[in-house]
Amino acid sequence: MTKRTNSEENWVIFFFVSTLVMYVIAGVQYGGRYLIKKWFPLKNEEFTDLCSISNISVLLFDDSLGGYYIHGRSPYGYTEISSEQLRRSLEQEAAGKG
Repeated sequence: MTKRTNSEENWVIFFFVSTLVMYVIAGVQYGGRYLIKKWFPLKNEEFTDLCSISNISVLLFDDSLGGYYIHGRSPYGYTEISSEQLRRSLEQEAAGKG
């Protein structure tokens, strides 16, 4: 039995395998980034979450000519609450009641 060394390449299979490898690599990177972001959020994300929960409007600049405006909204029907009320509502939200 002789072995063929100069066989033709099947471009359809080559394209399929290459695309599959690229999708697997991208999926692993996307999933890993999602898990890292969920367990170890960035400091600016924690800050923006805190500002939105505590009803503070903030203007953040991440570039010399661009940025973000976070408009705080209070779920209480009025805009200002005491720190004690904020602490209680955060404890209720952590307990799953908020």
